[in-house]
Amino acid sequence: PLRLDLHAPHSPVAWKFLHVKYLMCLFFQEIESDLKELWPSLVKKLDNFHFWQQEWIKHGTCAGCEETFGSPLLYFQAAVKLRKLFDIDSILGSSGIKASCEVSYKGREAWIQLKIHISRDQTLGCPKQLGDLKFGWLPSLAHPCPKNESIFLVPINYENPHEPCP
Repeated sequence: PLRLDLHAPHSPVAWKFLHVKYLMCLFFQEIESDLKELWPSLVKKLDNFHFWQQEWIKHGTCAGCEETFGSPLLYFQAAVKLRKLFDIDSILGSSGIKASCEVSYKGREAWIQLKIHISRDQTLGCPKQLGDLKFGWLPSLAHPCPKNESIFLVPINYENPHEPCP
């Protein structure tokens, strides 16, 4: 487990963590309401802030090499803009794929509908089992879905996002 020693300011891991947390707190006030609606944490052990922090560290810092995404605010503003531009729920819904706790779909069905509308290659991510979480202190929480595996597009329960299907 990662242990941050705040009495050791020379620790690069501690500085990276604290710097990211500071930047996230500073910038998130402006877009937090949009992110809560469009990109909430569905991961049981991560509240929204820590989920977004993980997304910034994993994806945003890499995208941050591009000047237009050079801060958490710019990165997440772009994510919100894209989420609004490509309304994935409507795209899937127009093809009969709707959020449900009872109906499952083949992963390939959903992937093809997204590819047709967005015209880009993308990976449909499936949650990993806890045993699969084996690298780094911020492990990936998903992996590509097998093509013929059934998946559920569960609705977002904003009051209790970690339990979408009671």
